[in-house]
Amino acid sequence: GDYRTLFYIGLVYENLGNYEDAAKSYKKSIKINSDNIISHYNLGLCYLSLDKKREAKKILDILYMLNQDLHDSLYIRINSF
Repeated sequence: GDYRTLFYIGLVYENLGNYEDAAKSYKKSIKINSDNIISHYNLGLCYLSLDKKREAKKILDILYMLNQDLHDSLYIRINSF
């Protein structure tokens, strides 16, 4: 599969409020291209929506290395939940 296709499938699921399937698609996208920072970020947001704060915090460590702005954005969202 193409990581972009899996990313967009994740977006569709996320926009429909189906965070479980969105997370699965984002994880598959990341397996193919681990540098896809938006998939990491959106996966973190899905984890927050699923009340999986611990998993969302793990994404923070990854984003810290990949993109400081997205790391900071997710950090703020985690701490506001």
